[in-house]
Formats: sequence, C-alpha cells, structure tokens
Amino acid sequence: MNALQKIFQLFCRTNNDFKADLVLSCGNACRVAHYLHKYKLRKFSSPIDWMMSYSLEAVNNMFEEDFAYFFKDYEQMYEHNNMRVVKDKRNNMVAMHDFVMQKSIEEQYPHFIEQKTKRFKRLKKELLKARSVIFLCNRSENLQNFKDFLIRM
Repeated sequence: MNALQKIFQLFCRTNNDFKADLVLSCGNACRVAHYLHKYKLRKFSSPIDWMMSYSLEAVNNMFEEDFAYFFKDYEQMYEHNNMRVVKDKRNNMVAMHDFVMQKSIEEQYPHFIEQKTKRFKRLKKELLKARSVIFLCNRSENLQNFKDFLIRM
C-alpha cells in the first residue's frame, strides 16, 4: 500500500460526515482520480482526471479560456504500454491513456476532443451548481500556488 492510498483510507475512515457537493482531482497525474473512483468519491470523469504533468495555472487557464485551446497544438512524445503519449504544447498536459498505437493520432483526435469537451461542459455545470467543492491533488507545489489556484477558480 502506497502513502497516497493510506491517506485516502484514513480520510475516508475519519471524515464520513464531510460535506461537499463535489470532490475533484486537480492532478497532477491520474493517481488521485484513481483513488477518488476507488473510494466512490468521484461522481463523473473530468477532462483532466487522466492527464499528467500540468500546473494548477494550466487548469485555471483551461476554465478562463472555456476549453478553447485544449490540445489544439500537440505532439507525440514517446510510446508507453502500447499507447502514444501525447503532450499539449500550450499547457504541457500529457495524455497517456487516450491514444492507442494501432491508429494515428489524427484518426483518434476527433473522439478524444469530443469526449474531453463533453467532460469539460459537465464539470463546468457541476462546479456552477456546487456550494462546496473539495479539490484533491498529489502535488509538491507551495501553498501560495494553491491559494492562487483557488482564487482564480
């Protein structure tokens, strides 16, 4: 059992009565989304649940730009576990789980962007409805970066 899993178990065991309309992962990798799902804290998939290597500022920009530039300019970085690892050049988000090797990125891109756009619209709708939101992450950023992120959200 890794440290993050222990923290999730402890959190779920000791905070049965926490009140939040929404619990969201803000990365910076898919591990948090995995545990939110495992402990039944995730209501739906967000467009960044399974992304890697992005900053909190990139998440803020995604909302401020209304998702308009998400993966518009991208490049394949390398291959891993029979998947193409693709990076958004604008925000440095890395998609590790979306592009199979058997098809070109261009063949898969329409489905990818349609799926992520649908998830973004739902996320935005749910955030606007929510009275209280918990953002969980696995990051090594300083406290000021988190404060800035929350203020901009």
